[in-house]
Amino acid sequence: MKKMGFVIGLLIGIPLFIILINFLFFRGNNPSEKEVNSYISHSKKK
Repeated sequence: MKKMGFVIGLLIGIPLFIILINFLFFRGNNPSEKEVNSYISHSKKK
C-alpha cells in the first residue's frame, strides 16, 4: 500500500511542481504593443 501512495504522489506531485515552477519563473512580463514596436525599431538600426 505504501508503494501505491508513493506512485500516486509522484504522478500528482511532480506535474504540480513543474507547473508551479513554470508559473513563477517563465511567465514573462507582458509587454505592450508600443514597447514591442520600439524594441523592433531599435534592433533594426545597426
